[in-house]
Amino acid sequence: MRLYTVLLAIGTALLLTACNGPKAMSKRANELHAAGFGEQAAHLYYLALRKRPTYTDAMVGMRQTGQGVIDGLIGEFQQAALDGRRGDAIEIYDRMVSYQTKIARVGVDLVIPASVVADHDDLLDGHLIELSEQGHQQLDEEDFASAESTFREILRLDANYGDAAELLTVSRAEPRYR
Repeated sequence: MRLYTVLLAIGTALLLTACNGPKAMSKRANELHAAGFGEQAAHLYYLALRKRPTYTDAMVGMRQTGQGVIDGLIGEFQQAALDGRRGDAIEIYDRMVSYQTKIARVGVDLVIPASVVADHDDLLDGHLIELSEQGHQQLDEEDFASAESTFREILRLDANYGDAAELLTVSRAEPRYR
């Protein structure tokens, strides 16, 4: 009787392991994609490729659904840019690039069009100029905490932007100095 219980436990464990294999994940991902759940399908394809990096069905599915996720983010980026929400557009672009990098680690290349990259660069330039002016104004008004936050944001977006590093130091040191 004890041997039967042990064999049953091992069989159940093997069955559960097989259900979570790349083939089963890809099958579930196909079903999700067909039902319109592209982002969830892409996640399952990603997990399948993490388990078996050379699994062709998962690679094909990941390319389709992953590119769909990128295309959705491109739409959000363009809408935010059209609405004049530069900060939001830049944040969406950063998510897009982060997702592209994550998926590239499992061997699938997703495409962000050059026009979107150029739009991002233009938005970033304008946003950095606006933030720099805002930070200078905050320093003039002696709002050092806000200036520190603004210059931190500038340096997060571009670590070598103008005199932002020096002004961040001023915004930190000036209150202590006084």
